[in-house]
Amino acid sequence: MDPTCHSTGPLIAPGCEVRLHLEIRFENGFEALSTFDEEPIRCRIGDGYFTPAFETLIQGLAEGTETQLTADGSELFGAYEESNLHWIDSADFPTDQRPVAGRLVAFTTSGGQETSGIIIAQQDQHVLVDFNHPFSGRRLLIRIQVLDVD
Repeated sequence: MDPTCHSTGPLIAPGCEVRLHLEIRFENGFEALSTFDEEPIRCRIGDGYFTPAFETLIQGLAEGTETQLTADGSELFGAYEESNLHWIDSADFPTDQRPVAGRLVAFTTSGGQETSGIIIAQQDQHVLVDFNHPFSGRRLLIRIQVLDVD
């Protein structure tokens, strides 16, 4: 266990085990993610579960805290890049996955890595897919409830 977790009290710090609820909404109110009606997130700060920028955002929050923050999704999850928009032949989609705008689709790259993208549009036999993180380029409303810090 990392001693910094206890030297300042039960505050989120690198190496700490945390259990928290998280909700992320877009500015228009759309709920993109929420664990409030599910099992809370359980992870160790620094284990890669959250991006380093998101971890920086929550560091210093105390056990028992419930807070709401506003953040730039590009700062937390990577910059939105036009180069991550790609036209893909519709024949490359599985027959049971008809390309529909707004649908999140999983792909396997030629190197065997899994990635996902959001279908933006279809034109003739080609589908425009956005491989940016879905939170990039958006203003985010974040609600956090810190349940435990060890």
